[in-house]
Amino acid sequence: MLIVSAIAIFSHPSVVAKPVPLVDVQTLIPHIQLDIRYATTQNFTQRKLYSQAKCLLRPGVATRLAKVQADLAKKNLGLKVYDCYRPLAVQKKLCPILRMLQIQRKAHGIIVAQRLISH
Repeated sequence: MLIVSAIAIFSHPSVVAKPVPLVDVQTLIPHIQLDIRYATTQNFTQRKLYSQAKCLLRPGVATRLAKVQADLAKKNLGLKVYDCYRPLAVQKKLCPILRMLQIQRKAHGIIVAQRLISH
């Protein structure tokens, strides 16, 4: 199994100021694998921070991710997503824990924590 860790930013920071409705990535990429640990207690905080395991992103980011997934599928590869949009309420819970990490971009749905996997 080929595994490559990555954090991908698919949008320019200037888009952050514009509010845009988010889309569920699985509506565009039904077979993408999700491992949204913040929807479980199996994360470093040992608390469930999300009510459900969904990957929400800006439409343009989700579309680009779908294209990457389609290209990878031709090589029998795919993406496994760990985190996407992070609500502000969750950020506030994490801030004391993660003060040294930049977490702001996930609040805008323009960053995806992902991994390349083989099928």
